[in-house]
Amino acid sequence: MRTLDRSTPQTFVAAGHPGEEELSAHLRGQCFRDALRIADAFVGRFGDGLTKSLHDDVCQISGVAAAWRWADVRDKARFPAYVRSIARHCRARAIRDALRLPTQSIDAEPELLECVVPREQVEPSYRVCGTWVPRGELLEVLPQIIGRLTALNRQLLLGFYEGFTCLELAERFGVPPDNIKVRLYRARRRIRRLWEARVRRTQRLPGTGPSRGDATTLTTE
Repeated sequence: MRTLDRSTPQTFVAAGHPGEEELSAHLRGQCFRDALRIADAFVGRFGDGLTKSLHDDVCQISGVAAAWRWADVRDKARFPAYVRSIARHCRARAIRDALRLPTQSIDAEPELLECVVPREQVEPSYRVCGTWVPRGELLEVLPQIIGRLTALNRQLLLGFYEGFTCLELAERFGVPPDNIKVRLYRARRRIRRLWEARVRRTQRLPGTGPSRGDATTLTTE
């Protein structure tokens, strides 16, 4: 069973943040323990190997950040959602950093214990309508696609992925929380359908790519 280190993370103190005495009230208190438990449960939902290898670090960083900013959370009942939001961003950042310079270990002569070399850089792809599409092509048309959303849905979606909770967005824009969730769902569904429509128009085949002109064209429906 996984056991997390609930003591003060030394990397946090060494990174130039306030010392252990100043942080002890937050890090060793119930707030940090609760934040660590919530982050542990959230990150544990992901079954990929990379997330598992980063699990403890992500939870520790998330717990520290949430405990340190606990006083900034206006509605304490939303603290678990706040912790999950922090953990989600920490996980994404940790994975991005881990993939930025991927390495692999190669067995060599006995005197060479390990030789570390960069792996071949391969752009990630996503499956759209049964076709693998490079991430770069999807991101290239993303501003156009987001521009097709209503002004409110666009602001809500961008705010959500910046880390704001549904309750915070509801207070900011004067929209009921349940309506926020519906709007976010519809906005994501709209983006997915626009991406799918673009792939169908270009008549992509597995293993082939569109022309350079097609890569930046998003025809309106």
